[in-house]
Amino acid sequence: RAPGVAADRIVREDRSVNTGQNLRFSAALMDRTASGHRATVVTSGFHVYRTALLARRAGVLVHVVGAPTSPAYWLSATLREFAAVLWLDRLPLIGLSLLLAVPVATAVFQR
Repeated sequence: RAPGVAADRIVREDRSVNTGQNLRFSAALMDRTASGHRATVVTSGFHVYRTALLARRAGVLVHVVGAPTSPAYWLSATLREFAAVLWLDRLPLIGLSLLLAVPVATAVFQR
């Protein structure tokens, strides 16, 4: 329980197994309990960007706050999040890579 937040205002979603499910299930809970309100999502500090990205894509109005992450996990967690964000945006990145590959290939093969 966060200081300054009444216990009856905190709703915990506990059925999800990943961030996307958590956001969708939480949105359904919000529709039933506090329709039209914006929620605060607390997640690991390294996970804030991807959580906000997934929430925006799901159309869920949230404010994402990062909790401190142990330095022991920082490197592996950051690398994992980097890979996950790349995976989320893979189609535009593939398209951009192909678009950039054409002039490079043209320059290489014209020599």
